[in-house]
Amino acid sequence: MGHASMTDTMTDCLNADRVLQTLPGLPVARRRLARNLLVVLTILACACGGARVATRTQTPLEQALALRDEGHLPEAESALKALALQGDQAAALALAETMMLRGRHKEALALLQPRMSAEPNNPDIADLLARALDGAGLRDDAVTVYARRLTLVPNDAAAAVRMAELLMGRRDFVNAGAVAAAGLKLHPDHPGLHVQLARALLGRGRVPQALEEAHRATQLAPQSSEAWLTLGRVLTVAGELDMADTAYGKCLGLDPQHPEALRESGALLVEKGEGQKALAVLRRAIQVSPDSAEAWNVLAAARQHEHDLTGAIAALEQAMRLQPNTPQLFMNLAEVALEDGQPKRALAESAKARLLLRDNKGDPAAVTAAEELMERAITVAVVADSLCHHTKDAKRLQHDVDHDLAEHDLHATPEQVTKLGAQSEAAIRAAAARCSQPSKANP
Repeated sequence: MGHASMTDTMTDCLNADRVLQTLPGLPVARRRLARNLLVVLTILACACGGARVATRTQTPLEQALALRDEGHLPEAESALKALALQGDQAAALALAETMMLRGRHKEALALLQPRMSAEPNNPDIADLLARALDGAGLRDDAVTVYARRLTLVPNDAAAAVRMAELLMGRRDFVNAGAVAAAGLKLHPDHPGLHVQLARALLGRGRVPQALEEAHRATQLAPQSSEAWLTLGRVLTVAGELDMADTAYGKCLGLDPQHPEALRESGALLVEKGEGQKALAVLRRAIQVSPDSAEAWNVLAAARQHEHDLTGAIAALEQAMRLQPNTPQLFMNLAEVALEDGQPKRALAESAKARLLLRDNKGDPAAVTAAEELMERAITVAVVADSLCHHTKDAKRLQHDVDHDLAEHDLHATPEQVTKLGAQSEAAIRAAAARCSQPSKANP
């Protein structure tokens, strides 16, 4: 009956009573009981027979993929590896993807790169290889292969979003925006592409256009934390701090543990002068992302705003341990040290920043900023030392400043020194207070 059609089975069900008529000599009561039993059994058979369908035997590849879909990754990988060794090309690609699911992107590369060389126009291989390179941290190579994937499959929105993200990571705002804009021609309502275009436009200083794209992203995807985060960033640059605060709040309402939103919200609160609120938010940011140098840097700014200079210095030192050789961190530490009455440390940190910027052929404006900070530190140190020793010889002071500036390949006119001194009055007082204090060794 397992192979009978539903029609045949239903016919048997309806003819059950007729079957009983062929059984001679049964008493009426027994015939009625037998009829009832036969009807029940026939109905059950109908149900079983009607539910049965022919099943197709799975291929070994399908069995392996089923294991993977069920979460049995080691078993799936073993099965796929055996098939790949037998020359099953589809299994080899599935094996690479399974390795990636297990976090072994570099091993997947060993399988995919030769295949890409052999089949450069295979869009599936390009997709897998781009993701494997991305996961392995080879982001420049990943960009190249994502571009290949988009050449082969121009409407792959996911590849366009990720390629734009990677280009943004290396501050290539022009090409990031071009990739996002090209994707939007095919997917005009894709919120992720609007987010990437907004970020690229913001990177290029095109704030009104960035604001338009960010608003569009939140309209298309009001449940997207990334869309609200981007809108908050653009609004911050636009000077709309209250609206930016609202956008960050929307982001954190959707994802209370979003590390970037916590950090950006904390930085905004510092800018608004709400230092205590900023500290509370930034402590959460550190808890969520303790290895984020950016979060420690913003926490330092909040502590500095609240006049906790020792805490600010400690936060910056932690940021530098996490992200060494970052010129801006040295600059920030120099500023806090100067405010804390430590001009010699400020000079040392700003000199390191200048050296790093020069070695890396950094922005000339950043080099100039580092040198101006060095000049302030030197002026504060000399003037504070003069106050400590109660000397008021202007010529001697100018001589000492000129000498220290020359040692660091710097120069400032007497007028510039006077201006630097006036600008640094608070730092001079802090440094003078320190040098007048008795040392711990000689109380």
